[in-house]
Amino acid sequence: MNPRRIFREYLGWCPGIDAAARFVPDIEIPRSVTITSVIISLTIIILANSAIPLLFREEAGPLEIIIDGEVFYDEMFTEDFNYSSLVRRERGFKIYFLEPVDPEEFADEVKIEYFQVESLRDVWNTLDRLKMPNIVRGFARLICDGRYDELTKIFFDGGPRVGIQVLLGGGKGGVTYHIQRTPAAEDRVERIRISKQYSVTPTSGASIWVLEVKVYSLPPFEVTLKRYPRWAPRS
Repeated sequence: MNPRRIFREYLGWCPGIDAAARFVPDIEIPRSVTITSVIISLTIIILANSAIPLLFREEAGPLEIIIDGEVFYDEMFTEDFNYSSLVRRERGFKIYFLEPVDPEEFADEVKIEYFQVESLRDVWNTLDRLKMPNIVRGFARLICDGRYDELTKIFFDGGPRVGIQVLLGGGKGGVTYHIQRTPAAEDRVERIRISKQYSVTPTSGASIWVLEVKVYSLPPFEVTLKRYPRWAPRS
């Protein structure tokens, strides 16, 4: 196979091709060498094209948790972390992060699960089924652990109040978690409510899922888990 002849054959329509062809070797090259060269060239091109996306792909970094202006990474908030240490601060505490909305987390339709647990620690198994950052899971376990009067000693130095609420995350276009525990009042039972919401506007949101626990004086405790599609009415 002659490179100059092939050059003229396929590019003969280009102006000035005769002058350019003088720089192409006018020799016969064995067919086997030509085929091997083509295969090697194609392999290099394919590998190069495969590597480019890897080099320029933006990997999602670890989730950054901002606590009173200081940056932490969510991976450090393990099950053994002392979450109550984040509560006792002179001027309260502010914890936020920006977690993007995951479209795959929405249900296809409204789904409701009812079941019972023998202790509040059993609610942790349900928390492990739900997607949330470690720091949210840790605070949710703190809210679910122990008696309500014991929990108020962690959150309130000035005596118990009506209800405990922790808001985590937030930000337009992101996710906010609401963790609440309210004491029994009159004929109403004590309740624990943990919900995950996505922002609709900077001041409002709609639930992705809601976990509610009714705490009676004696177990079993009733648990309800509701999952929502994106535009379903919330209750």
